Amino acid sequence: MNKDINITYNYRDSSKLIGDFMGRKFSEDSYSHGDIEYLTSWDWLMPVVEKIESLDLSEYGYQWEGIDGETEYNNGSICVEIEQDRCWIYMNLSLDPMHTLNEKTRGIRFPTKIEAVYNAVIEFIEYYNILMKRDASDRT
Repeated sequence: MNKDINITYNYRDSSKLIGDFMGRKFSEDSYSHGDIEYLTSWDWLMPVVEKIESLDLSEYGYQWEGIDGETEYNNGSICVEIEQDRCWIYMNLSLDPMHTLNEKTRGIRFPTKIEAVYNAVIEFIEYYNILMKRDASDRT
């Protein structure tokens, strides 16, 4: 599938979004002067990918009691798949087909590989933040 859709994020806001997700605090000057390098450096972006893949979202899907009495979850691991100038972030599921978590950017051909990953990461973090807000409001 060759989709060429123009997806643009505000670099400053997107870098802040990623920085917040990673628990990093930057000064406002850092954002203004381009000192944040998520879009230009794999050394900055790959730890974000690794954090995404390490997340455990199993409690956010449905669950059941297995034969052995243990709780089992449908949600599995999160995978980030990078192929040429495209990126997919999806969740492997136990009982259902995989679930894509970056619907807007999946399969879109970007000018560079790092732009594909950067845009997919931003979309995932937006999804994740919505999920966390919903979870926080459900717990109150």
